[in-house]
Amino acid sequence: MAANPADALTVGVGDGDIVKVTSRRGEISLKAWVT
Repeated sequence: MAANPADALTVGVGDGDIVKVTSRRGEISLKAWVT
């Protein structure tokens, strides 16, 4: 999952971290790519 560096810093996510993306349709765990 691509993430803006400022947004990633705000939520404490670093490059290569595993993040969970959740919506009402489901969820998925992905590796963060801070770009």
